[in-house]
Amino acid sequence: MTVAGPLSHLRWVEYNRFERVLLGGPDLAPWTEEDPNRDFRVDDVPLDRLVKDYRRQCARSVEIVRSVDPDRRATVLHPRYGSTTARWIVLHMIEGTARHAGHPDIMRELLDGRTGCP
Repeated sequence: MTVAGPLSHLRWVEYNRFERVLLGGPDLAPWTEEDPNRDFRVDDVPLDRLVKDYRRQCARSVEIVRSVDPDRRATVLHPRYGSTTARWIVLHMIEGTARHAGHPDIMRELLDGRTGCP
């Protein structure tokens, strides 16, 4: 695992939740039923590109959230939760981003053996 994997994953989840699920856009994400973790494997993609793609996608997500009513129903049903709203999507993106943001800290702890704040 590297920092690049969770960063790529978050970029694609941003796209999937806001552009595809909320607005009904095309399904462009790299994962498939046969390979559900494809978005994590990005060894061939430079980190600076992943960072730029993530920032661009987050900016697009912010535009979308600002343009819709928080109670707007998503166009696509969530496979696990059914009908969701823009508000639900935002809250779940915050939760998912927070969870994945801890992964680089875990990697650092495994490398240097220190825990907590320096």
